[in-house]
Amino acid sequence: MDDNNKIKIVMILSKDFLYPHLDPRVYKEAKSLIKNKFDVSIINRINTNRNEKIFESIKIIDIFEKKINNKSNIFFQLINYIGFNIHSLKILLNLESDIIHCHDLDTLGIGVLFKLIKGTPVIFDAHEDYPALWLNMHKNQKLISIFLRIYEKFLLKFTDKVIAAEELYTKNMLKYYKTKPTIIKNYPSEFFFNQQFKDDDLIKKYSLNNKFIIIQMGAISKNRAVFEILDAFKLIKYDNIRLFLIGNVTNEVLRSLKNKINDLKINDKIIIIPKGIKFEDTPKYYFISHLSIALLYPLPNYITSIPTKLYESIAIGTPVIAADFPHIKKIIDGHEVGICVNSLDPSDIARKINILIKNEELRKKMSKNGREISKKLYNWEISEKLLINLYVELNKHYKHQIK
Repeated sequence: MDDNNKIKIVMILSKDFLYPHLDPRVYKEAKSLIKNKFDVSIINRINTNRNEKIFESIKIIDIFEKKINNKSNIFFQLINYIGFNIHSLKILLNLESDIIHCHDLDTLGIGVLFKLIKGTPVIFDAHEDYPALWLNMHKNQKLISIFLRIYEKFLLKFTDKVIAAEELYTKNMLKYYKTKPTIIKNYPSEFFFNQQFKDDDLIKKYSLNNKFIIIQMGAISKNRAVFEILDAFKLIKYDNIRLFLIGNVTNEVLRSLKNKINDLKINDKIIIIPKGIKFEDTPKYYFISHLSIALLYPLPNYITSIPTKLYESIAIGTPVIAADFPHIKKIIDGHEVGICVNSLDPSDIARKINILIKNEELRKKMSKNGREISKKLYNWEISEKLLINLYVELNKHYKHQIK
């Protein structure tokens, strides 16, 4: 299909799509759309200068804004948000677009405004239940959370399609907005299934020969039970164990982590990579690991969500120590791909890790089960079909021609 005849999609993302690490959900959606003959551009906010204009056929449009020094100050966040929206609107007014795809609530306002001006259909892609997430992060700002709930309800009246990453958002959207989104889960792409990931250099770099390796991938935070995990490691009577903590972490939490590691005298067992790793390197770390940890505190926005890293881990074949929430137990226990634990109980975490350290045959069975069930049920090909069907349906409604 000639590029001029392709349906032109403009995605809006309020953070940097590429740096410091590629946003995997946005990337997978964009690549799926391009594979199915759509044209995709991404407007994103950056705070470091760069020259990329095209990334793997995805057109990148950067809005440069300085970092907010005081992220806790609502006034500065609001000014930053308004600035990003003004710049986005200027770009959209000068850009040919058939559909606007807004990633998360902080971009939906500009998508709706552009629709009111130009009549362009809008898709809302909810990665998180943003009002609930805000309340978890800012316990003393309940009024802002309520405002965000009202704001989201108002904007949803103008959207044409709604996507959600988990069932949690379906329940909350039905409860608060009488809206039922299409669930497009952030399953692993074929990249996790079709390659060999052995990396001897990685083993050498961290001196991991003959070590039992455990990995916790994703944001490093108190709500992901990182301190309970450290307490558990003190209880594990096995010297050759190593734990990778890989993901973004605040300076405050990082200081607390280092202090606790020193207090527990487990410095030689913990490897922290505080800024995360590249998306394409993720499978390598899972592949060399004997266990993966995916724990969450029982908070409202976690209680029915499933960490993306859980799906990635079992796709590679790494057994998972997971939070004992009912919807997670259904996957972990139902398919025998790991063991669930009480995220708040270091002794339970340590006991379950010890079980899997000692039982290699059980780990092998869980590894095999994980790879098999991922290929059948938990892979991006399933999500891609839902995404493309949604786009085709929307285009038919707006009488676009898809060849």
